[in-house]
Amino acid sequence: MSDFSDSSKSQKKTKPTEEQPTGAEQQDAIDTPLEQEEHTDTEPVLSEESTTTNAPSEKEITAASPIEQDNQPEQADEAPQADTPAEAEKTDDMQSHESSEETVDAEVVSAPKDAQENEATSSEEPSAALSVEKDDDVHDTDDELIGAAASKLSSRFGKKSNEPAQPEAETVESKETPPMHGTVSAEVPPKRKPAKKKKEKKPKEPLPDVAPESKILNTLSLIPILPLLIFAALQGGVALFFRELWPLQEVQTVAVVQDTLAASNWLTPILDGAPYSSAMPLYYWFSSIIALIPDIPINFAIKASTVISSVLFVLSTYLFARAAGVSKKTGLAAGMLTMSAVIPAVTIQLNGMETLFAALVTFSHAAFVMGWKQQRSYFWLAAGFICAAAATLTAGFPGLFIPLFSILFISCWRKRPTRFGEWDVAGGFGVYLIIVLSWFAYVYFAVQPEYLLNLVPNVLAAPFKGALAHLPYWWHMLSILPLILLPWLVVVLVLPWTKIASISLYKNILATRNPENIGTAYLWLSAVITCAMYCFLDYMTPVWLLVLLPQLAILAARAIKNFSPLRNTIFYRLIALVFFAAGITLIGLVNFTQFIPFEINGWMYLSAIMLATAGIFWLRAPWNSRLGTVGLALAVTILLQPVFIMSASTINEAISAKDISMTMEEYAEKNFAPVVYNADPAPFAYFVRKPVKHAFDLHTLSTILNTNKDVVIIMSATDWDNWLTKPETLKLVDTQHTPIPHLGKGFILAIQEKSAGNYRPEPQVQPEEEPSVNEPETPPATEEQPASPAEEEPATDSPQTDNEDEPAPLKRPILEETTTAESTETAPEPETDEPAQVEQVSQVAQPAPVTQEPVTE
Repeated sequence: MSDFSDSSKSQKKTKPTEEQPTGAEQQDAIDTPLEQEEHTDTEPVLSEESTTTNAPSEKEITAASPIEQDNQPEQADEAPQADTPAEAEKTDDMQSHESSEETVDAEVVSAPKDAQENEATSSEEPSAALSVEKDDDVHDTDDELIGAAASKLSSRFGKKSNEPAQPEAETVESKETPPMHGTVSAEVPPKRKPAKKKKEKKPKEPLPDVAPESKILNTLSLIPILPLLIFAALQGGVALFFRELWPLQEVQTVAVVQDTLAASNWLTPILDGAPYSSAMPLYYWFSSIIALIPDIPINFAIKASTVISSVLFVLSTYLFARAAGVSKKTGLAAGMLTMSAVIPAVTIQLNGMETLFAALVTFSHAAFVMGWKQQRSYFWLAAGFICAAAATLTAGFPGLFIPLFSILFISCWRKRPTRFGEWDVAGGFGVYLIIVLSWFAYVYFAVQPEYLLNLVPNVLAAPFKGALAHLPYWWHMLSILPLILLPWLVVVLVLPWTKIASISLYKNILATRNPENIGTAYLWLSAVITCAMYCFLDYMTPVWLLVLLPQLAILAARAIKNFSPLRNTIFYRLIALVFFAAGITLIGLVNFTQFIPFEINGWMYLSAIMLATAGIFWLRAPWNSRLGTVGLALAVTILLQPVFIMSASTINEAISAKDISMTMEEYAEKNFAPVVYNADPAPFAYFVRKPVKHAFDLHTLSTILNTNKDVVIIMSATDWDNWLTKPETLKLVDTQHTPIPHLGKGFILAIQEKSAGNYRPEPQVQPEEEPSVNEPETPPATEEQPASPAEEEPATDSPQTDNEDEPAPLKRPILEETTTAESTETAPEPETDEPAQVEQVSQVAQPAPVTQEPVTE
């Protein structure tokens, strides 16, 4: 809206002493719109204030005297002269435009009735004459002046005329709406429809060379332990109130903890009143302490101990990263990557013993790195060996060998093998021996030697005994490792592999011998040693590879820290492809194949979450890689909720030993002795009220079978098939197959019955049952006995035969009360005699009724 419609502006008056703008200022005001017209195609509409300030007010025009107007050309001439003729000509054009503008403004002003308006019109005449003089000097035509004036007017009102300028007609004085005092009236150009502007595509923002800083990451890194603890607790803590006990692991723990709490002796775990020798004791102590919290059910306490173990594992990863020399942000990213690996994230929430073992070994690594950075450190070395002793009491001697071999090789790498024999190392190892040997000595002397004799060969020495047999299958663990590291395993594809050929890489490797770079060397050496040990030891369960996860997560976090935004985009888009492939594969396996032997509840939610995660990481790939690990951990945390709440129940039914255990409970109620052979008895003892005996070898099992009349046994189907000397008294009753045949044949249940009511001394043999089939043929023969009067005749002194010269043998007398045919069937000997004799007896029986018929008549 123009100024002459604004009443507030029209009433304002300028001071009469206000000076006229100089020629240089007028020239600058004219140059600006001309340059905009030349260099820009679309100019934004000028504001109302800008239009009013550029145009001189009516009062200013009236205040200027003719003498001042005559002096204006002089002031313009006093401006600095142009250096070149072209610039001089441009300056003259500008002055001509200014004069023409004043002329047009004078023509469009409506004629006033008072004296001031007459003075304004009289003051315009010298300016018009002045403009004509300037036109003569620069030799411009009238058409050019008119076009310049028209373009000036159009630029004032925010529009640009695309048509050639035409001379304007004289304006008609407006009598209806006279102009307000102090304003300049002008004709408003006709409104035209604005031309549609083409939408210009915004150019894509180029990727920076360095990853930008993130405020979210900076905030989380202030206290990095807090977000790690929250994420670890959320992954498994929500499902505590919904899911059941996980088969085998948690059921086993509940059975042992119940009996351990009932017993007064805590130094050895108890099951069914006897020391439990199928596992080391520390995890059961840990779970028993949590179960002592009042008003908490024991099932909830055992599930909570599993979640606490996972929290300790994530915390140990962060501390190991900080000990290795990485920053808080990189340590936070390493902890997030630990929780972002899908399979380990599920495993650490369900297998508390293996998770606690991995956490203790990682704590030991962190303490040894801190101690090895110094010349001598009694505190850190003692702390490292204490954690190693706790790991040994959790899952055996690998808890000592893994960190011990790591510091041994790092000493050799730094060319300081004598560091391994320092007093701080010796003192720490002495603390380890005191803790471990004191427990073994107590068990051997105070409990019973049989417990230790069963524990050492079956638990402590088991991985080493089968090492030679496992040697041909050393590659099994390496083949499982890539599946464990998904989805962030794709970082291998984004690494700058071209640096392998550079000399700087090998210089950096040699630089790890320095004390300040010992953390990097320890990470690589401990990872290689752990992988080698689990490849050659007899550990077929992938859950034990959790010990290797912290080192790999820290190394991956160090690698992505230096990624450029381009590499970060590629990295997270590859992760998006992994989630997309997983979601599509799950939909295909559930709906179009029978590869999964059990039903997966909530598969729609799982596939939807994976596909949504894939879309987010593809469209909004973060430029800051360490911030992206937080989003990745959040996506996996959301994914685990339907897994534990919906899908875990159906998986429990498929792998649980509840059905076969309930069958054992039924036989145990009938006074059968329950026995478990060469398997962990705790998962079965949880469902059986009667104490379950554990047999480690066939000799113990045979002794139990001989001393007990009624026995019910559970063993693996493989051991049942390989038992070639099993007694005939055992009878197969029930079987439980595994959902995946490649994981084993499952378990079988067999019984032995020797009780008085159920057992028969002579087992039934099928050949002896044949005479009972012929018994129905004898009653018809006995029914004919009273109907044959010939049988009542007195017998002669000698047997009658058809051939009188050959009397019948005396060993087979013909009874009076039976026929000859019956005598041949009842006597056992004719079955073994020759067929000729049987035929003779049959011939004697046939003519008898014929010879006796006349006698009866």
